[in-house]
Amino acid sequence: SFRAVCSKEVNYMYEHRSISLADQIFEKLEKDILTGKYAQGETLTETKLSEELGVSRTPVREALRRLSQEKLIKDTQRGTVVLGISREDLIDIYAIRMPLEAMAVTRFIENMTDESLKVLKDIVDVQEFYGSRRDFSHISDKDSEFHEAIYRNCGSHILEETLIPLHRKVVKY
Repeated sequence: SFRAVCSKEVNYMYEHRSISLADQIFEKLEKDILTGKYAQGETLTETKLSEELGVSRTPVREALRRLSQEKLIKDTQRGTVVLGISREDLIDIYAIRMPLEAMAVTRFIENMTDESLKVLKDIVDVQEFYGSRRDFSHISDKDSEFHEAIYRNCGSHILEETLIPLHRKVVKY
């Protein structure tokens, strides 16, 4: 079931921190929108999503509210429509990310520990493994882990909180 799969993934991703079902659904739907599973202009409904995910409508409703706040979906007269990321959004996101990422990497290096460096090396090793198998989905996942490890260990919660959502929005590209 969705809960079992998410629970396993979430425990790995968040090092056993508790995360609500609504948060898990938000992250799943966000990824599905950003990777193109749900295309721009597609209509989403609570009923369809709750059936698809095997959960009640309440956490789906909360996830949709958050997706609306992130401007990834929009309520219209014909229902909730996927907005996704436009070309202009992508250009803006990269223009913002470039200088902030440089700052995060500089801070990461200044604050680097043996453990934080080992985390990056381990991610790169796994990425190389998937690269040798041409497993692009896992390579992309590891790329996200790599960037987020830098953001989380740069010593600035402002950079972390700014860069993680921006990076997630361009995962498709």
